[in-house]
This record gives sequence, structure tokens and C-alpha cells, in this order.
Amino acid sequence: MILVWNVRGTGKQLFARNISDIRRLYSFEILAICEPRINGLKAKRVIKRLGFYNNYIVEVERFSGGIWVLWNDSKIKLYVVASSRHSITALVDDQNFFWILTVVYANPCANIRRLLWSYLDSIKDCFHMALLITSDFNEITSCDEKRGGRPTYSNSGFAN
Repeated sequence: MILVWNVRGTGKQLFARNISDIRRLYSFEILAICEPRINGLKAKRVIKRLGFYNNYIVEVERFSGGIWVLWNDSKIKLYVVASSRHSITALVDDQNFFWILTVVYANPCANIRRLLWSYLDSIKDCFHMALLITSDFNEITSCDEKRGGRPTYSNSGFAN
């Protein structure tokens, strides 16, 4: 039903071809893209090539971040109820089964992420229905998830 991809760039021809191949193999009504790395008319052209008639976009800022939520109204209805630089929250009507979808692209800066964690924590109190929060949290819940690089100590906000 939903495909979520932190693609890190959607401007290449290979991206549209990969989505087309995946759509042939799997049936999904919603496509969520994080880090598309393109904006404006170029983004609109890529989205049109993907074959989705509806979209909601959080624009990329300085080649970083950005979220696209794409869908067709054939089997589901999707209504965006909130958005920010780091998330899109939508009410999904899946043939009269209603649920909440929040797609996240969390800022790599831990201090900025804390605001997002507060928002995500508040969602569960606002909506009394099924909830899916997905995408790139730029966070780990345990040091066991990380290999190499600098040590990280900022996982407490996400784990809560």
C-alpha cells in the first residue's frame, strides 16, 4: 500500500525507472520520498513521470531535506492535515478505514530534532486511530544499530 524511500536525489533518469519497476512488482497507492534534492518545476516534471496524480511537497532547503507524498485517488483518499519543514501528516481513507500517516525527514541536528520529537509525541493524543510514522529519523535507538563513524549520544529523544 505504501512505499517510503530515502532516495537522496530524484533528478536522475534511473530514479523514475526504478519506481516504475517497483510499481510493476508491488501495488502501492502512496509513495513517500525523503531527500529528493530537487525543487520547483524540475520536481513537478519528475513527479508527473512517476504516474501519481496527487502530491504534497515540503521543499528542499539548500540541497537538504525535503519530503514528497504522492498518491492516486483510485483506492484511497489522502488529506494533509499538518506539515512542517520536517514532516507531513495526513488522514488516509482506505475504503472507509481511516488512519494517520506521518512522513518524517528529521534534521541531522539533534537540537532541532527535539522539536520534531515533541510534535510526534503529541500526534498520538490528537488522533485516536491507527497511526504510521515513517521515514528518515536521522537517529538510532541503540548503539548496536551503528557501525563505524563518530559515536553518537543523542538517541534518547527518539527512544522516548
